Order: sequence, then C-alpha cells, then structure tokens
Amino acid sequence: MVELKHTTSNKIKLSPFQILFHSVRGDLINGKHRNFILVNQAPKGCQRSVKLYGSNSIQDILKGLDKAEPLAVDNWELIEKIISNAS
Repeated sequence: MVELKHTTSNKIKLSPFQILFHSVRGDLINGKHRNFILVNQAPKGCQRSVKLYGSNSIQDILKGLDKAEPLAVDNWELIEKIISNAS
C-alpha cells in the first residue's frame, strides 16, 4: 500500500487512524517493506522533491521529514523497483 501526501513544509498531515495504520503495519517481511508513504514536498521558493518512506519511519516522519531517512528521493526507477519488490 502506498499513501500519497503533498506538503509545502517539512511536515505532513496524518490522521490518528493513518498514524496507527503505519505504526502497526510498518514492519518488514523477509527484509522488505510492504507499506509506504510517498511525499511530494514542494516548499515555496524551493525545488520540489518526491520522497519514498517505509511505514516503519512513521515516528521520525511525525517529527519532521528532515528527521526521517527516505528509501528513495527523486528517482522514479528506484521508487518503482522498491514498491514492486514489496509484493
């Protein structure tokens, strides 16, 4: 599952249900992620970037996108490969 988010800041808005979902389903199966958060970050006056995070990064993401380590940044081939290998 991939959750899509857009932000113009360093934070994304998540409901309590979304936080719970990613907290419970953020584990790895056979070393692979199975749920993701794809963020389109477009700060005003700055260059846009697309970042893919595993659900297991949810606690760091809540602190700020700069606190979480993305699995891929602005690399659609890698993003597709990571998501495809999750199933």
